[in-house]
Amino acid sequence: MGVLEEIGVLDRSRLIRIKPVGRAELASREYRLQYNQWFDSKSVFTAILYFIQSQDRDRPDALWKIDASVRRIDDDSCERRQSFYINKNAPFYTLREAYNLLQGRYVLKDHPLKAGGVLRAWAQLDFEHTYFSGNYATNLYRGGRYYDVKAELKKEFSNKKIDPVALITLANSLEQGNRERTTIRGENGAQWVYVQANPKDRKIDILRPTE
Repeated sequence: MGVLEEIGVLDRSRLIRIKPVGRAELASREYRLQYNQWFDSKSVFTAILYFIQSQDRDRPDALWKIDASVRRIDDDSCERRQSFYINKNAPFYTLREAYNLLQGRYVLKDHPLKAGGVLRAWAQLDFEHTYFSGNYATNLYRGGRYYDVKAELKKEFSNKKIDPVALITLANSLEQGNRERTTIRGENGAQWVYVQANPKDRKIDILRPTE
């Protein structure tokens, strides 16, 4: 699997090569690709992929940064941006996970520690605080015994009939930051709702279709 497939580029025909500007960029081995994706009907997700061209024919070009943005279709002024760096000191996010973070949701990842090892934690962007670089700050909430999304789903739907295999699939999707539609059965019959992880409050958010 190539790096484009790893980050979730679904349609290579949507990739647009950005023309270099100035002599420095022309002489550089770096190049950029733009990719647009519509994950919902209300916003457009754009990613600028930064590559360094390999000098070895047997090695692929290296992706080292992704500039991601989400813009509402009905309001150009409503836009969020974040740069994601691909290196050993940072978690590896797919484009879908970057989109979910920019929508304010939580993503479960292994976060490298300076002292060595990793911290398994849920990341959420803090839209109230930004760094000098323009990136939003990131809040981390521990996973594992502190917040197990599978256990929380079982607790939340203990009195509702949900297929065990579907429950595991749902949990894996929520760990990637997705908001998922699912059907629950109660005293009033079957109804569908949206669910998403909420490690900050250690619960599962259940949203009705109008929310």
